[in-house]
Amino acid sequence: MKSIIFAAPNKITIQDIETPKIGKDDVLIKLNAAAICNATDMHFLKGEIPGVKYPLPPGKPGHECSGEVIEVGENVKQLKIGDRVVPGPLYALPCGKCYYCTRGMQELCENPGEADFAYAEYLKVPAKYCYQLPENVSFAEGALIDLLACALHGAERADFSIGESVTIIGQGPAGLLLTQLARLAGVNKIITCDIYESRLTVSKKLGADFTVNTSKENLIERVLKLTDMKGCDVSIDAVGKPFIASQAVEILKPRGRAIIFGFHLKPAEIDLAKVFERELELKASFRTVGEWDYRLGINLVANKKIDLKPLITHTMPLEQIKTALELIGKGEEGAIKVILKP
Repeated sequence: MKSIIFAAPNKITIQDIETPKIGKDDVLIKLNAAAICNATDMHFLKGEIPGVKYPLPPGKPGHECSGEVIEVGENVKQLKIGDRVVPGPLYALPCGKCYYCTRGMQELCENPGEADFAYAEYLKVPAKYCYQLPENVSFAEGALIDLLACALHGAERADFSIGESVTIIGQGPAGLLLTQLARLAGVNKIITCDIYESRLTVSKKLGADFTVNTSKENLIERVLKLTDMKGCDVSIDAVGKPFIASQAVEILKPRGRAIIFGFHLKPAEIDLAKVFERELELKASFRTVGEWDYRLGINLVANKKIDLKPLITHTMPLEQIKTALELIGKGEEGAIKVILKP
């Protein structure tokens, strides 16, 4: 089968490798869609994640995907050949036995495993980590369920409440999902921020009350003005840059809460005096690996509570992964989520 290999930072090859052989508890999936992860994939491409050794295993870091079951292991009863599925989380399969897993915090699993990865034609994965995709949800939308599950965990950490004001900094794929989840939760005032006007236009359609183009306006001044100079109840850093985390704290009202959702690789300077004086809360949303988030995400899309279609702006063959990554890396106006077709 064809598989993408991240051979070294900024070096990608396509190789023919053996199709995986499944075990008795596994399924083999013919992948129909794999989405570029705007955060982690770019870090892997550039070699920015400490401790990562190249070449990466075949198909890595592809983890947002969907496809059709074409083979089942002898012990698998819950799935059959022909089922449409979303697998996940390929990068952190919870052990189910450690301190955190047994307390319902699988995202903090002490001994996470890995499945195979999704930048390939076929994927082997334990059947228990596969979730059935309804017929009214496309494979392309299914490839975004992993990200939606992560956004649901972020929304849980944010603990949105009816009547609150929320500022979401960054309207990439995750930020746009968080915007929809905030609206679904009954938030009174949603302020979204980005440097791309095209993303803010989509954000407005998906539930934002006010948008701030931070390439033209001062984020802190604008948010304060929109909240009667009090600040917002909740802020979310959906970017992952140090200065964004600092801004997320600056725009909070007393007893507000800042959620660090974006993938951070460098330390950020946060004014702890303001955190102390205002009794602010700082929370992080690392990832999700929980079954509930995947199943809920699928249900929300199938029942048209969350709209994934506006996020999918480009579709191209798996062989064009370099082009796809360049599109995201350059921040091309209009590019939000790229779907690869194996």
